[in-house]
Amino acid sequence: MSPKSARRHSRGISLLALAALCFAPIQAQAATPDEVDQAIAKCVDFLIKQQKDGNWEPGVPEQPASIYVMDAYKKGLGGMTALATYALIEAGERPTSPELTKSIDFMMKTPTDTMYSLAERAQVWSRLPPSDAVKKMISRDGGLLLKGMKQAGVGKGLYHYYLTDEGYDHSVSQLAMLGVSSLQRRGLEVPDKFWQMADAGWRSHQFPEGSWAYRNDSREIKAGETKPEPGMTAAGVASLFLTTDALHGDGIECNGNLADKNIELGLKWMGDNFDKVFDGARAGPYYALYGVQRIGVASGRKYMGTHDWYAAGADFLVKHQNPDGSFAHLERRDIFQKYLNLPETCFALLFLANGRAPVMVNKLQYDLTDAKGARVEGPWNQRGRDLSNLTKWVGQQLERPINWQTTPLTAPTDELLDAPILYISGSKALSFTAGEKAKLRDYVESGGLILGNADCGSKPFLTSFIALGHDLFPQYEFGVLPANHAIFKQQFDATKWKTRFPVKSLSNGVRELMVIVPDVDLSRYWQANAHGERDAYFELADNLFLYANGSAPLRRTETFVVKADPAIKAEKSIKLARLDYPGNSDPEPGGWRRLKNVLHNQDKVDLTIDTIKLGEGKLGDGKLNGCKLAHLTGTETWKPNDAAKSELKAFVAGGGTLIIDAAGGSTAFYDSARTVLVDLFAEVLKEIDDPLPPDHALFGGKDKPIEIRYRRASAAVVGKELKSARIRGLKVGGRLAIFLSPDDLSAGLTGQSTDAIVGYRPDTATSLMERMVMFGQ
Repeated sequence: MSPKSARRHSRGISLLALAALCFAPIQAQAATPDEVDQAIAKCVDFLIKQQKDGNWEPGVPEQPASIYVMDAYKKGLGGMTALATYALIEAGERPTSPELTKSIDFMMKTPTDTMYSLAERAQVWSRLPPSDAVKKMISRDGGLLLKGMKQAGVGKGLYHYYLTDEGYDHSVSQLAMLGVSSLQRRGLEVPDKFWQMADAGWRSHQFPEGSWAYRNDSREIKAGETKPEPGMTAAGVASLFLTTDALHGDGIECNGNLADKNIELGLKWMGDNFDKVFDGARAGPYYALYGVQRIGVASGRKYMGTHDWYAAGADFLVKHQNPDGSFAHLERRDIFQKYLNLPETCFALLFLANGRAPVMVNKLQYDLTDAKGARVEGPWNQRGRDLSNLTKWVGQQLERPINWQTTPLTAPTDELLDAPILYISGSKALSFTAGEKAKLRDYVESGGLILGNADCGSKPFLTSFIALGHDLFPQYEFGVLPANHAIFKQQFDATKWKTRFPVKSLSNGVRELMVIVPDVDLSRYWQANAHGERDAYFELADNLFLYANGSAPLRRTETFVVKADPAIKAEKSIKLARLDYPGNSDPEPGGWRRLKNVLHNQDKVDLTIDTIKLGEGKLGDGKLNGCKLAHLTGTETWKPNDAAKSELKAFVAGGGTLIIDAAGGSTAFYDSARTVLVDLFAEVLKEIDDPLPPDHALFGGKDKPIEIRYRRASAAVVGKELKSARIRGLKVGGRLAIFLSPDDLSAGLTGQSTDAIVGYRPDTATSLMERMVMFGQ
């Protein structure tokens, strides 16, 4: 395949992917986050206990039981040690730990020229801090991996076990190429010819329906090795993603959505045959799942066909883990099984750890309305590898795996909330339907942030994105972020950027809701993996992720979304008034929708929420439409008129409970609310600036105190060591009638851990508001 033809992408084949999304996804009986945590911990514990003399070599078995054992059996070359070290690093073990320090030292002192060992060692070298010793290993092992590729014959562009072997094997080929790719990111020079040969080799070996076998040349293989295998199909797809990333980084123009026919056919086969991953195939399900995780992450897909690949795989692994934390080959039940338990456990661990990594961003798949009024696919994916390159880079900076996904606008809001950022790119004017706009509004109100990118500097897209913000949130306006904004002060300091550019944002006064860089086509540089002076475009995205996530990014299977459990029957109902007034009275409406579900599930209470315009009711009736509870918040100075003051005073005097919080920690709102309260209740208010004592019943009393945790941005205001709440409890008529918080509760109710908010962490904010509602009902 020529370089020119290697860069040619098929267009229109993405309809295969779109068709799959038309079917209702199969919701796997997902393992819980705690179960996944426990499974990972047990894997790690098992592997560490198996280490002997600083390595994981099995000794000399009676006969080779796996290729990793074969390496040790024939040449004593360390494949098991490399695989175990790689898996432990991916699970979060530090390379400086005593166990990994020993194994890394063992590998550096133990040369090898076997492809499996070299491939796994490459994963270790690529994850170590730079040093002369690491650089030496990258050069040595990388050179051997490049040399190991077959240059002619039916296996041209592929690999076999040893440098001197004839033939090829798709399994070792995928790992060897992954090793080269990993080392290339650490400075190994890899010629384009290498990737061109690999690309041609994998494509020529794919069966017409989209699958791959271990080999597909019947003249030189054993019976059964030409049978399509899910593990080898995943290997083929994953390898084509590597060659695509290496060869097609110049696909930056706006010529419509890009798709690769071979990749799409492979993904479709995997979706259609997903159940075969678990059926005890030739290499067992654990190696196949490792491949599933690779292509799931590389493609950005949550579903393979109709299957949530991570939920299904995690549930399978949790159910099949041995008590000691290991995994056993489902086909082998002989004396050699013990040699397989270690690699099987490593592959299971790699699936659980890497597949569960936080999802940084969802790329929105959307339609447009054409000139005839028909809905057609929008140009949402013109740079198919932009987010893949971006998240790999961000993961390197954060020293942890980071994922991305594509998601259709037909997905429910809770799936959009898998990521704190929803990415909308394109080169044409957006034209969402009313229902689609409602979905986007719900996503943002539930804690999400929308990032836009005008591909190729498209003015129609930019104009329509700004207009979309006005449609979704007419009470707010786009503006240029100030130089001292928190987004510019996360991991990377914007004052050090060589390239400076304005960032426009739409804010609710608490957090940023929509962001776009009007003068830079970020996606172009992400797609091309262009760094150097362009690093600022990557660093901005890194900062935006940390801003949107705070310090607590959620992993797959974790969610802050709360749905009402229909099996729980409410035992009482409570009516609460959200107080509306001229100004920013309701910056975080999604938080109360979430708290309503919390109260239903945890307290068996149905909460009815009414929005009431303060000051428009009958003066002095003290009822606020029959509500016993009212909530007041804001981000600006609050100046109620006399009618509003009278109604508020009558409400409290008549037995109502008032909850007030400063959204985002706004001092302007808090100070003005405090002034109003002093004016209205001067004759009864005492010690308005003293918080409730830590052992107050609201916080669980002395026996069951709740944990009070503040957001990171609160440290400068409340101090780093404060473990108690700063909520004021004000008595009127001898009863606790008013709760006043100078720290944010409203944004916390959404569940999202956005940075730069002075207030409580979401779990604390939710618990505190839940308790205040129950206290005042």
